[in-house]
Order: sequence, then structure tokens, then C-alpha cells
Amino acid sequence: MKINSSEIKSGVCMCKFEPNGMNGLEGFTQNKKYNFKLMMHNENGKEYYRVYHRPEYYETCGKIVFKKWFKEV
Repeated sequence: MKINSSEIKSGVCMCKFEPNGMNGLEGFTQNKKYNFKLMMHNENGKEYYRVYHRPEYYETCGKIVFKKWFKEV
């Protein structure tokens, strides 16, 4: 099932702490920079983040989880 979403903004973030599987996030390294996109579901209006390990692969999380593990740079 594909979810239609719109991009709100994009940028670079730094991993503050390694999640090590917590909140469904794996493979992120402390103090390493990653690209992100803040997205909005077109159907329900909820915002979420896509954090990219590499250009074609990302993991998603909500705004509270993003702020726990990452900071925009």
C-alpha cells in the first residue's frame, strides 16, 4: 500500500545518539550527518520525518522521535 505524502522541507541532520533499534531506527551513527525530509500525509495531515541512510533508503519516525535522536544542522 502506497501512502501519498507531500514534502514540507528537507535538510541535513546529525545523529545525537545511536538509536540501536529503539523507536524502529537502526544503522545510524552518533555525530554522523544524514539527509532528511519532513513530510505530511496527504490523507490525514500528520507530519513525519524520512531520514536517509543513502539516497534510495530511508527510515521514518515522528517529530518527537526525530528530536530525540537527531538535530537539524
